Amino acid sequence: MKNSLNDLPSEKVVYVDSNIFIYDTTGHPKYAPSCSKFLDRIESGEITGITSILTISETVHKLSIIELSSKMKERPVSII
Repeated sequence: MKNSLNDLPSEKVVYVDSNIFIYDTTGHPKYAPSCSKFLDRIESGEITGITSILTISETVHKLSIIELSSKMKERPVSII
């Protein structure tokens, strides 16, 4: 059976890594729907999500690179 964010039982405490925020924010075609639903479950209090300042920093950095890449019409790797 394939594990899914949507299969997490209620009242669990889970660590939320940067990829969840990035996929949700950027609208990733494959992962955004499940990430969005997962974050909604956290927001509603159904499950508890925790993260760290390192994860927040990584998320902001990657989203900044993605935005800059889009504005400059350059590949992200060339901006880094």
